[in-house]
Amino acid sequence: MKKALSLALTLALAACASLLAWLWRARAALTYNEAGRYYDGADGVVYDDGAVLIYGLLALLFGLLLLASVLMTARLWPR
Repeated sequence: MKKALSLALTLALAACASLLAWLWRARAALTYNEAGRYYDGADGVVYDDGAVLIYGLLALLFGLLLLASVLMTARLWPR
């Protein structure tokens, strides 16, 4: 049971870290104006460049948590 929960946690953290890294990369590639905003006319949405830093920090945090979870999971499996 402990192995299954550890593996599930590792997979969930991998999914979160991947999603946040993808969001960070997608938002960083946008061309923001001098006010730090990007307007998507097709969807009518305004993106702020301050979110890029937040997505990057969250991706880094979840990546570190993923690394810790992988190491913890590896210790549970016999060699």
